[in-house]
Amino acid sequence: MRESSRHASNAINDVIFVLGAGVDRVLGLPLVSTLFRDLGDFASGSGAAINKAIRSHAKHVPLDLQAYAGDQAENLGQKLLGSDPHLLPQILNALDKHRDAGNERIKAIKTLMKKLAAIASENELNEPTMAELSKLAGGVDTGVTDTLLDPNHISLRPKARDAIKAVFTQVVDEIPDLTPEERKAFTAVIALLSNFEELLAELFTGYFTNHIPDQRKYFYLAWLLWAYIRHKEESARANRNLSFYKTLSDSAVMGDNIITFNYTNFFDDRTRPTNGYFHGDNKAFIRFRTREYVTNNVQAMNANTLPLMAAFIDDLQVDWKKDPPEVSLPAIVPPLAMKPIVCSEYLDRWYRCGQTIKKAKTIFIIGYSFNVADEHFNDLIRKGSKETRLIVVDPDIEMVAIRVCRILSHDERGLTPVTIEGMDCHVDGRLTFVKARAEQINSIRLDAILRR
Repeated sequence: MRESSRHASNAINDVIFVLGAGVDRVLGLPLVSTLFRDLGDFASGSGAAINKAIRSHAKHVPLDLQAYAGDQAENLGQKLLGSDPHLLPQILNALDKHRDAGNERIKAIKTLMKKLAAIASENELNEPTMAELSKLAGGVDTGVTDTLLDPNHISLRPKARDAIKAVFTQVVDEIPDLTPEERKAFTAVIALLSNFEELLAELFTGYFTNHIPDQRKYFYLAWLLWAYIRHKEESARANRNLSFYKTLSDSAVMGDNIITFNYTNFFDDRTRPTNGYFHGDNKAFIRFRTREYVTNNVQAMNANTLPLMAAFIDDLQVDWKKDPPEVSLPAIVPPLAMKPIVCSEYLDRWYRCGQTIKKAKTIFIIGYSFNVADEHFNDLIRKGSKETRLIVVDPDIEMVAIRVCRILSHDERGLTPVTIEGMDCHVDGRLTFVKARAEQINSIRLDAILRR
């Protein structure tokens, strides 16, 4: 082996690679911002048989995915006071049915909804009033009603929005005899105030409170997400060479040196992580009653077509009447700051990943934006060696650099702009920030970054 080749190999062996969702983006894997809509389309379209199989185990789950379209909290005022004012009386009627009407949280939220209803009512300008206003303004009466305030530019304060979401999420399962219209009204409001990560995380946490409605919802969402990701993964496999996964293979990176937040498997035999699936993967599942972590189920591993996925889910053993319920869940963990202990295998994995991070000479992080939703991993970086070189690749590197510097208590004003293989970068001591998408980092650029 030539000396230069040996040097490159040794350099790679000293690097720990951390892969986030941005690495899978070029392969068409879903983004969180559109995941509700994507899953809704999947459940009613090509994944209809899978949706039916999941719902056969979790009947009457009150989740209408078509109503969810990401985080639209700023549109709540517009919906309640503008496009859908009929939701307010339906919600108020439903709240009147609550068994514990004297409860302070119910009373407070009813007061809030009554005030919104009063605003909606007073905001309406009827036809005679509009006719007079048209005359006063020197215009022509068009014979249509209008509003005094433009609901498109009315937003609720954050505390009010958060309170509505917290209470509505609970009461939808507490109120007896909800009509379909009332249930849809709650769902419409909750949908505006939710995104998929938040909902999945809330329901995942709720799984440990033995709240059966939350457990059924999580069961439904988790298996639908599992099937959708498996389906998208198989569809994208032929395009693997367009991604950073090819760069890892070309650079002879070993699986022991890779930690991934993704549930997918676009690795080859050499690069596949051994203990690096930080949030689990979509091949294993957990028998929740016994906490058995199942990695060798042939039917699960071979479920690479929609019919095979539906058959596998249909064959799951599920009994909600047992305590705890006999139910299997995909071995995927939502990105939570505080991670419930699902089974000991996760404790072992997080410990090993933590040790890997502590011992690393260089950490190369790509496609991960350091959101507070995964404070567990951020804390591993925060408490790692102060001598470790940290390289971060992200297209929105300015914002990511600020987050990383805050995590490390590093003054971002010390960052200096440089160019590496045509890419805009910022460096300061052990920190290197590279403005690029994951798929733009080929083996030549990777080598140049590492050798800087």
